[in-house]
Amino acid sequence: MACYSPAVATDVPCPTNMQCPDQQTCIAGFCRVEGYAPPDGSSDGPQGTVGDRDGDGVLDLTDNCPGIANPLQEDEDGDKVGDACDVCPQLSDKLQADGDHDHVGDACDPNGGAADYRWLFEGFHAGLTWTGTQGWTVTNDLLRANAPGSNLNLDTYLTVPLPAGRTSYDNFVASAIIQVEQIPTGAADYHAIGFEIDDSNSTSSNRGFIDCDLEMDSGGTFLELNDGTQNGFQAFSWSANVVYQISLARHGAMYTCTVVGPGNISRSRSSAVVARDNSALTVWAFGVVGTFSSVFVAGPQ
Repeated sequence: MACYSPAVATDVPCPTNMQCPDQQTCIAGFCRVEGYAPPDGSSDGPQGTVGDRDGDGVLDLTDNCPGIANPLQEDEDGDKVGDACDVCPQLSDKLQADGDHDHVGDACDPNGGAADYRWLFEGFHAGLTWTGTQGWTVTNDLLRANAPGSNLNLDTYLTVPLPAGRTSYDNFVASAIIQVEQIPTGAADYHAIGFEIDDSNSTSSNRGFIDCDLEMDSGGTFLELNDGTQNGFQAFSWSANVVYQISLARHGAMYTCTVVGPGNISRSRSSAVVARDNSALTVWAFGVVGTFSSVFVAGPQ
């Protein structure tokens, strides 16, 4: 006896978070079987209407973000949802899961259940627009740090432009997709790449800072969270020419630094420090040639 297996209906309007059944994709506001094309080859709606709602020159039928203009169709995570409207642009999620409906996806939401928003997403498609020290270039949509590290005082950094006029930068998460390309042989015995916050409330002999980075020294390879008073190391086997996601989160008085590598192997380290003074968040590097393919920051509205 054969079992009855009804087909999943198509042409169902997509919810705002673009959830569709398996094997279907939200195209032009309707759930479609992947690879769908209208019978006459010219229309993109269930009634057969041609459209380009966002006016970006890409018809809704093929536009990966039909409600927000994105003529270059950037898609950092390759999930067929354009960066301009992807709720987690660094993490592939075709279902666009967003339980609290704040347009920051569950997988990258710093405060699940609270109203957050995207402070920044940068895929470096427009070249180098951030400011900082020398040693940075953008080629092929990759931000590259050339930090040979021949002098212990010569790190290199760029300031991440966060929203102006805020009274607090607490309860946020910053995430970067990084890769070390080279470890210069002439560098000092210290190599690192990741995030740094200059924070005068953090105690240090020479300055206040919070570092969240991949580190290598004579003792091995680590995930480092340096809070200015002590270095916190978590052993983590990382290698050059491998892609990692590194995240720095701040919740109340607690910083957490997390890295995720191939196979979703992750490590994290937390440190409690005094209240933030709202100084700059930077990407930084020392003793490496490395790349940032994208940076994402989200926090309270």
